[in-house]
Amino acid sequence: MERANQVVIGLGTSIGNRKNNIQLALNILAANFKVVAHSLLYRSLPLGNAKGIFLNSAVRLYTELDPTSLLLFCKQVERDLGRTKGSRWGDRCIDLDILLYEDVFINT
Repeated sequence: MERANQVVIGLGTSIGNRKNNIQLALNILAANFKVVAHSLLYRSLPLGNAKGIFLNSAVRLYTELDPTSLLLFCKQVERDLGRTKGSRWGDRCIDLDILLYEDVFINT
């Protein structure tokens, strides 16, 4: 068994049933990883091309996936929950961003 890595993932949504979108994503993360904490929901103003108010949260979890595999997993969750390719910085039904992965810094 590989070593579990501590990760923080940001969740955001600006369209549809935003609270439900966040909850569905959290459920999928909890079913696949050891979730140890998550933040309360909070609102943020849109940036870029987005028009809707964002509902956000963050989750801390442990995973044995490497950063690239975790990114692919997050992208699949977004697709499974209905996210389609839209404009950069636009509205979306769900967005999962890897904010921290142990002490690894990746610039791609």
